[in-house]
Amino acid sequence: MKDDVRYDAISTFFGMREEGKKVLSTNSAEEDEEFDFAAYSPPGPYFDKEYSKNVTALVGKTASLTCRVRNSGNRTISWVRHRDIHLLTVGRDTYTSDQRFQAVHKPHSDEWMLQIRYPQVSSNYLYLDPGHFERDSGIYECQISTTPPIGHFVHLIVV
Repeated sequence: MKDDVRYDAISTFFGMREEGKKVLSTNSAEEDEEFDFAAYSPPGPYFDKEYSKNVTALVGKTASLTCRVRNSGNRTISWVRHRDIHLLTVGRDTYTSDQRFQAVHKPHSDEWMLQIRYPQVSSNYLYLDPGHFERDSGIYECQISTTPPIGHFVHLIVV
C-alpha cells in the first residue's frame, strides 16, 4: 500500500476510495484491493409489491392504500388519482381540498399511505356498469420522483 496517498474526505467511503468506476480498499495492510463499485452499490428506488396491494373498502370506513418504497433515498413519494390525474399528496403534504384524503408516513419507514376517510360510491351507482362504482373507487398511483418518475398502481374498490 502506498504510504504517501492522501485521502480526500469526500471520496473516502467506509475505508474505500473511488478511482473511476472502481473502488480501492484502504484497509489492506499489504496492497489495495480492487472492487467494482457498481456491483456493490445499492439499487435505485423500487416498490415492494408484496406490501402494495389492491384494496377493497366498505362505504364509510377508512380506506388505507399502502405503498412500500425501498431505497427511496431523498426522493419524494406522491399519490395521484388517475381518474382525473389529480395530485393528492406530495411527501407528507396533502394537495387536495377534499379533507377526507391524507398522506401518512412514519419517519424512517418505507411505507407511504394514502388514507381516505369515509370513502364513497357514486350516488347513481345502481345505474353504472356492474363492478363500476366510481366516486372514490378507481386507480391510484404511488409515484417516486425519479427521472423519469416511476409509479405503482393500487386499485381501490369501495363497496
